[in-house]
Amino acid sequence: MHVGENFHDEHNCCVSFRNKLVNVKVITKHFEATIEDHSKIKLREIQRRVASEMHVNVNMTI
Repeated sequence: MHVGENFHDEHNCCVSFRNKLVNVKVITKHFEATIEDHSKIKLREIQRRVASEMHVNVNMTI
């Protein structure tokens, strides 16, 4: 038996939307152009885009 005979390129892991490394600085850097182009963009829209593109949940905490 060779090492690659049973290799399956299909992943069955759950997607986790928790990542503490994604902070305001990372989000701002990633979406800087979008925020500048759409200065009146709503928070809910930014949250939706972050969830869609970066696969993390965003909430506001103090």
